[in-house]
Amino acid sequence: MKKTFIITGILAGALSIVGCGDKGGDSETDGGTTNPTTSAGPTSDGETTGDPTTGGTDTTGNPTTGGETDGTTDSTGNPTTGNPTTTTDSTTDDPFIMMPDGQGPVVDCSTYDEDCDDGQKCMPWADDGGSAWNALKCVDVTGEGVHGDPCMVEGSGVSGNDDCSLHNMCWDVDPETNMGTCISFCDGTPENASCDEPNTVCVIANEGVLNICLPSCKPLIQDCPEGQGCYPINNSYTCAPTSVPDDTGIEGDPCEFVNACQKGFACIGAEQVPNCNMSSACCSPFCDLTEQDPCPNPETQCIAVYEDNQSDPNVGFCGVMQ
Repeated sequence: MKKTFIITGILAGALSIVGCGDKGGDSETDGGTTNPTTSAGPTSDGETTGDPTTGGTDTTGNPTTGGETDGTTDSTGNPTTGNPTTTTDSTTDDPFIMMPDGQGPVVDCSTYDEDCDDGQKCMPWADDGGSAWNALKCVDVTGEGVHGDPCMVEGSGVSGNDDCSLHNMCWDVDPETNMGTCISFCDGTPENASCDEPNTVCVIANEGVLNICLPSCKPLIQDCPEGQGCYPINNSYTCAPTSVPDDTGIEGDPCEFVNACQKGFACIGAEQVPNCNMSSACCSPFCDLTEQDPCPNPETQCIAVYEDNQSDPNVGFCGVMQ
């Protein structure tokens, strides 16, 4: 099963980006991008902004961030760690890092149904002390913040405790101030999820723990807010916090989560990135399919991220065709 993971913040050194879900595992490569995980914002383990990104890579080698992916994100919204598996098959929804199957998250409630007791809400959190959301629990509602309002978390971006209102969580959390922005959970059901907020898409990541409404974006112009990148997730493109330091996450650098690359780069399966050694996936630049020779590396060519994406059909990534 493909899994999209998002972690909470910037990695403090190592490449093990932990998101809202599990971490570790071998990546399957189908010749494409890896399924990204999401996190709440930059964290030492990965992203911690709270923005999912969803997932791994498509069969085309493009990263995925949500949808059927099983990724995780951490407190900043960045993809979580885990050994991603990658695919490049044009038939898959997302080409990003894929995560191995595990025992699954601890789910005590549903963000769709909000089935906790009165005065409580269902919230993603990291029950293992990591930086990725990997479980759901009931917590007291302590504030009235709705989608777009400023918010504050207690402890960390993946603690599950914030001052957003029912059916909202604090996202893109600054690990120094614990401040972020409230975002809505998806409505509907896991099989038919949707978002009412304008210009947002439902991102499902971290093995279903994260189901959040994130801004849609254009990967070729990278029109997300400062500190975030436009990543492929759920057969669409979504803003998520960049979970790596400024000097990493560029072409050829290893990655394990969708938001573990700098803006303008996708996390792609190792088989499709030249000189991607000692890793299951590496970062590779986006490219415009309508341009002639858009890839700087002559060993690569521009490959469609999503074969069936109608909103941005010209988006590709620079990779080796499988």
